[in-house]
Amino acid sequence: MALKIQQHTCNMNDLTPEEVKVQLNELGRQIKEWDTCCKKEIGGILRKVRDLDYSLQDCNPAVVEKRSKERLDRLKIPRSAGARPRDVVVTKENIPALSSIIGGLYWRVGAKLGLSKEKLEHIRNNSRGNDTKAAGDVVSSWATKEGNSATIKSLAKVVERYDSKLADCIRELQTADATTLAQAFSPRHIYDLIGEEDIFALSIHLRNEYKKVAKELGLSTEVIGIMGDANRDNEIKGARKMLQLWMKTEKSMCTWSRLISAARKTNEDVADSVDRVRKEGPLEDGVLEELATSLGLEWEAVGIRLRFTTRQINAIIKDNPIKEMAIVAMLTEFKTKDLPKDDDTHHGVLCAALRDTDRRDLALRLAGK
Repeated sequence: MALKIQQHTCNMNDLTPEEVKVQLNELGRQIKEWDTCCKKEIGGILRKVRDLDYSLQDCNPAVVEKRSKERLDRLKIPRSAGARPRDVVVTKENIPALSSIIGGLYWRVGAKLGLSKEKLEHIRNNSRGNDTKAAGDVVSSWATKEGNSATIKSLAKVVERYDSKLADCIRELQTADATTLAQAFSPRHIYDLIGEEDIFALSIHLRNEYKKVAKELGLSTEVIGIMGDANRDNEIKGARKMLQLWMKTEKSMCTWSRLISAARKTNEDVADSVDRVRKEGPLEDGVLEELATSLGLEWEAVGIRLRFTTRQINAIIKDNPIKEMAIVAMLTEFKTKDLPKDDDTHHGVLCAALRDTDRRDLALRLAGK
């Protein structure tokens, strides 16, 4: 808002003392209003510059890579050439370091370690958004259950399914001082990039707000309008197309932090859902429910390819008479099953099962294509 201070060209000698006082008071009021406006505008500009600087630092691939290398360099601990790492048991002394390393992966790791969904929900609620605390509770629960069988080596093997570098950091605990390593490591996940396998889960949660989120991510109004018109009857598809376009154009700058920040400016609940996908992975509950509504009679054949026996499938049907509930129950159980060593991830195995049962359409959507 531009304010103009009125120019007073009249001869002051022609005014009475009262009129001069009124004119001076008016002039002072306008100057004060102008000064307040300038300070507000300058403050807004400074905030935008600061936010832009933070955003560029978070999204610049070179900066992200540099930070990752610095963190890993701090974690490199010399080891004698002939020394073999001991099979160290998880204890209360090394749990703080383990929780700092695992961080946001706590849900996936916990599920793989055999913790129930109810237990993980309880841990997440108690942690109140603190991933490090949640990871510590997951490791502690597992160690309490397994006793001396809960070793650093076995935990690293589980984490390696999701991040080999984090697994290497955990293995270092077999020869390193746990306290020193915990202090050196930042709980933030080394990598922040969104993968194709996450697109389907994200599109489910972004479907009602994807146009607003797209605008916050920097997509042009024209492109957003075209996507909206082309996917008027299928908002999940519209959200998926938006994410694919964003990832295609910005590539290594497509980070979870950027997406969550954009969603947060639009809708807090949507942002929380996006963050849940980041933590739980591409087979979170929303995806399973969407698959359940899309699968037809072939769902039992999918179950067979997921290594369920006919007896197990019949038991699931008996406990869940409604088809959609039975599918969700089967897929939820599948997520916690141990896969053979040479197998792909749970996400990859499910995609293959869908392709093998002539549901290539669902397999492509699940794969983010």
